[in-house]
Amino acid sequence: MNISKAKPDDAEALVNLFNQLEDETDFMLFEPGERNITVEEQAKKLESWEAASSGVVFIASIGREIVGFVVGVGGTANRNRHSLHIAIGILQAFCGQGIGASLMQGLESWAIEHSFHRLTDGHGPQQSCNSAIQETWLRRRGYKTPCIAR
Repeated sequence: MNISKAKPDDAEALVNLFNQLEDETDFMLFEPGERNITVEEQAKKLESWEAASSGVVFIASIGREIVGFVVGVGGTANRNRHSLHIAIGILQAFCGQGIGASLMQGLESWAIEHSFHRLTDGHGPQQSCNSAIQETWLRRRGYKTPCIAR
């Protein structure tokens, strides 16, 4: 397994992953077919976040297949610029293998490096592999809910 920061070249694989996740679970924000983002738009979003240090996507790959992601998007108002809103998704076939913890570690390191000190859960109280990873990992690392600050 490899964890890396998504680059614009990863946009097509990332869009495909989003679509696959939305087809196999009810716990993602968008329903199947609802997310209308093109590969070009996703690539531009990744470039924009990189340029502004306002967001990041980490991907988990096994071989050439992307099997999971975690996204962190920074707040835009003065009062929440220190907050990073997070969401995570891992293909069901790969849950329970430590991928979520590895993705979250990458995100946390990036957040600290970019002066974010509050991570907020973008999923809410849903019961799924993905939200369980997020909440369990954050609690073990000393974050508190509902505003997951440390």
